[in-house]
Amino acid sequence: ARLTGVARQRISSAIEAVGHPENVEYVGDLREIDLDKHSFTLRNIREVAQEEVRFRFGRELLEKVQAALDCRVRVRGVRGVEAGRRRVPPVRVTTLKILDG
Repeated sequence: ARLTGVARQRISSAIEAVGHPENVEYVGDLREIDLDKHSFTLRNIREVAQEEVRFRFGRELLEKVQAALDCRVRVRGVRGVEAGRRRVPPVRVTTLKILDG
């Protein structure tokens, strides 16, 4: 079997569309905790154009996230890329540090 130039381009485009996870770090104000979905919103982020970024966290961070509500925090995590979706998926939290209390 041989691939034509058009087929190669389509395959390359499909591979790029899947994307790769990206490590990110943001500093902002932790708001709007959703305890059922284990997620929160980070606002007032200087580094990004959008007004807010959504995060998901594991159960092990629940107490720390609750303590950080309405505080300035530094959040590190991994942003996955989902093919075919227009909305950006939430960032998966790896570390959370409260900068003020």
